[in-house]
Amino acid sequence: MKRFFSIILSGIFVLSTVAPTFASEPTNNINMVENMINCGASRLINESTEKSGVENYTIETAGVLANIKKEPVSNGDLYTVHEGELTNEILITPIGEIYLDGNLVTFSTTSQATATSDITTRSYYESWDYNDRAFAPGPYTSNEITKKTTVRLEQKISQLSLSVIAGIVAAGLFKDMSVGVAAGLLSYKGLAEYYDWLNAFDPEASCLYIKKTTWTNGNPDLGSSTLKYYFKITTEYYKDSKYKDYHSGGTIYALQSINNH
Repeated sequence: MKRFFSIILSGIFVLSTVAPTFASEPTNNINMVENMINCGASRLINESTEKSGVENYTIETAGVLANIKKEPVSNGDLYTVHEGELTNEILITPIGEIYLDGNLVTFSTTSQATATSDITTRSYYESWDYNDRAFAPGPYTSNEITKKTTVRLEQKISQLSLSVIAGIVAAGLFKDMSVGVAAGLLSYKGLAEYYDWLNAFDPEASCLYIKKTTWTNGNPDLGSSTLKYYFKITTEYYKDSKYKDYHSGGTIYALQSINNH
């Protein structure tokens, strides 16, 4: 039975600080459930851990409950998602690959930049904050980078729950950035609205079309041992690969703090 969710993601206020990411840490150490909760897309109802290391979560996404079991397996972390009448499995491997019900999910991205970023990469650790309000004055018109991504699910959208879609986007689309920012971006993208539209008008769809654009304000704070860079990020969801029929999306602001000591 199809469910139509109220559109709440765009109205959620999120303010979160991510723990520093040290250079020695693996970049693909992603906890899909934590991403969904941290961004405000999902609310944690209950959590428990078994002696075997299996973690059990009950979460609420757009008013609908889902039970998620996370268990370590020989080739990664396996998430079993039960939402209503739908059950799906998501496997995230140690190298960051994502498998949905045994099928590899692929992310094909094209990128266009108007300028080379001046952000240093010689950091000891970095942290990210994000909010729906800017951390520093604009205008945010510098170092524009646009990425268009096709997410091939290899399954019909009608066979997948909103929790599964949110988890895949959080774990895969933004894995080039810190986990916290990846999660935070989801809160303002109209993802539930996009999911509803696909179920209503294109339930046979097996791809997501997402465009992410990032700008800086061109005025980083370089006056102390902690360098600060300010971003505006928009994410837009489209109905097909032509990227002309815009459907939904939103904007978030990010602060990247880099410590070189």
